[in-house]
Amino acid sequence: AKFERALKARNIDELTSGYQIDFIGKDYAKKQAGEKSVTVIVPDVEHNTLAENKNSHNLFLTGDNLDVLRHLQNNYADTVDMIYIDPPYNTGSDGFVYPDHFEYSDRALQDMFGLNDTELARLKSIQGKSTHSAWLSFMYPRLFHALSWTGHGIISQ
Repeated sequence: AKFERALKARNIDELTSGYQIDFIGKDYAKKQAGEKSVTVIVPDVEHNTLAENKNSHNLFLTGDNLDVLRHLQNNYADTVDMIYIDPPYNTGSDGFVYPDHFEYSDRALQDMFGLNDTELARLKSIQGKSTHSAWLSFMYPRLFHALSWTGHGIISQ
């Protein structure tokens, strides 16, 4: 009852407000999810011409899965029954760091997200780290794209 009163005092309706997860870098991850790929997919000719692969109807792509998801988005949206992903987490490799390179200058990041110097430093504090915020920032754009491939939203790991 006390919790309900506290919510109502702040005009929060616990039945319709829902839940969300917040983390350092979430806005940046959302921006990454909306960007177009700047890479080119090149077929692996050697792999594709092997006898066992020659008549295959499957696709085997090697590279950053975010780029692959972006490239194939238009062809496969709402056509995939399930996506199996193997996200990097607890890899056993002490040297593993999520590839969270901020491709924008400090000034551009401040302008895009309205950050002051302290907020910018906090955002960049996850760069090169293996923190939960870094992992979530890494996974968000990939899950965003993967979700649109399935008409019913099933992603397994």
